[in-house]
Amino acid sequence: MVKNGAKQGAEEMVSIKRILITQPRPESDKSPYFELARKYQVELHFHPFIRLEGIPAKEFRKQKVEIAAYSAVIFTSRNAIDHFFRTCEEMKVVVSQDTKYFCITEAVALYLQKFILYRKRKVFYGADGTYVLQLSGSASVKVRAFGITLAGVGLSFSFSVDTADIDSGGRVKIELRVRVTITILGVDITKTARFTIGYLQFPPPTYLAGNGSGTLRDWNDGNT
Repeated sequence: MVKNGAKQGAEEMVSIKRILITQPRPESDKSPYFELARKYQVELHFHPFIRLEGIPAKEFRKQKVEIAAYSAVIFTSRNAIDHFFRTCEEMKVVVSQDTKYFCITEAVALYLQKFILYRKRKVFYGADGTYVLQLSGSASVKVRAFGITLAGVGLSFSFSVDTADIDSGGRVKIELRVRVTITILGVDITKTARFTIGYLQFPPPTYLAGNGSGTLRDWNDGNT
């Protein structure tokens, strides 16, 4: 037996013909929105409710950020790329050709071609929308006599950030891994420790049309 309320709700769902989408109209006709429009014969209207404005160079200077002092930049959107290079131009900052760029998606990475000579060795992105940033180093000191290592100390470290571990607030932890090796008369003693030294703040994940449950890439309307 079907209740009248449930039946009426189903009829209202079927009768949907016009949909308001609160973002700019996609530039490409290959957008999934247009595929849905053709498949279900609905009329789409794009009206953005948010407007992004870049920080003026004068205001940015007050933050005392030396752009040229950084050897890598993380971009989470094409808007971020536009305003980064706009700010550099307004402040007469020359970006080094050796600067590395880490992008959230391939589409964002390819957008860099508008501003730089695109090279794979300096532009990186995650195939699934995530990426890992890692910095490592090591050093060691040994005391040898007659070809025999009497004593020694080795130290290695690595900083890592994996955006696959981003939380609902857009934070991902920065982890420090330290490994110490002590050598005494040819015997190695190794200890490893891991520390969370801070967090990197990204824009909070956005659930488009979903109810905020499940994963960021899977649709869940709460009824399945």
